[in-house]
Amino acid sequence: MRCDMQLAPEVRYIIDTLYSAGYRADVVGGAVRDHLLGRPSFDYDITTAATPEEVKATFASHKTVDTGIKHGTVTLVLECGNYEITTWRVDGDYLDNRHPDSVTFTRTLSEDLARRDFTVNAICYNPRDGYTDLFGGMDDLRAGVIRAVGEPHRRFTEDALRIMRAVRFSASLGFMLDADTAAAATELRALLRNVSAERIYAELKRLIAADGAYDTLLSYPEIILTVLPELSEIKLPERERFSACGYAARLLSLFALGSAAPRDAFSAAMHRLKTDADIRTLGERALELVGAHTPSDRYTALKLLSAYSVREAELAIELGVLTGIYGKAEQSALADALASGIAYRVSALNIGGRELMALGIFGKRVGEVLSELLDAVMRGECENTAEALLLRAKGFLGR
Repeated sequence: MRCDMQLAPEVRYIIDTLYSAGYRADVVGGAVRDHLLGRPSFDYDITTAATPEEVKATFASHKTVDTGIKHGTVTLVLECGNYEITTWRVDGDYLDNRHPDSVTFTRTLSEDLARRDFTVNAICYNPRDGYTDLFGGMDDLRAGVIRAVGEPHRRFTEDALRIMRAVRFSASLGFMLDADTAAAATELRALLRNVSAERIYAELKRLIAADGAYDTLLSYPEIILTVLPELSEIKLPERERFSACGYAARLLSLFALGSAAPRDAFSAAMHRLKTDADIRTLGERALELVGAHTPSDRYTALKLLSAYSVREAELAIELGVLTGIYGKAEQSALADALASGIAYRVSALNIGGRELMALGIFGKRVGEVLSELLDAVMRGECENTAEALLLRAKGFLGR
């Protein structure tokens, strides 16, 4: 675990300037945690004894923005970027299991660190004082443990989103929750219903996309089922396949394996979590495609592409392989179809309705003939040239 922390020049400038004005300042939270783990970090949270007004006075020659002035946060605008500086504070009561009803600024660092969520996020650093670790965060980093600061029930009752953050950190860091923290998170999981759907989904997405998602999903199923009640169980595919897939296929596999009606369950969950229409539509289409269409050769793969977008088809194949419905044959067929350059949409044919009408083909028959021509091209029975297509179309005139 690294003993020194090389701060970006602008961060060092902020800390040194505040110190010169008589106010201690530190980097705290994720940047310190990630540095100690040897991970890259580009997001610096700066905390200080200075009040917001004192911060603005200290940096009077720079532009500042009252980003979250009620909670003590001022954004300092520098040429190289914007940096949030937050005053040490003590939070009041959390009446809604999410936000404190009041904030009191403090000159005592220990009071500020005591309100934070987990020990690994309650370590701060500055070049003058080094690391300040009042709650054993470094020991927990070494042990691979996520532990609440202080009493876990209190931390999760204050802000229920911390329950999701706990399991998300478990997945992203490859850590386990300590026994008391895990017990409290599981016991209080119903409080997650008081958290906005958007915040829940943001944490869920990061969890599922993380390297350690497999173990976390299996270790804390009650919490996952609380935020995804559309699932009847948490059932995962084979570990290596899961780890090799991207976020979308991983998410869809939860529904494909954990629900009797995967498409409907997925659609209901994504609407409830207020996700983008793009991910909803993509997932719905992929789930309806899996198993219903099996691309066994180039032609059947081209037929699939004629009905679904490339992205939908690729995701469906990835999901099918992940859940054991498809294998290498289906993957190869789709890859071959895409690489072939053969037209699989009517719009890609080298003739259109105007040319057919010139032949004497009118009305709905135009669309029918174009579809037949496309099928012939996909089967390899006709080249996609104007001459070949017109010749074949003339053969339809007597029908």
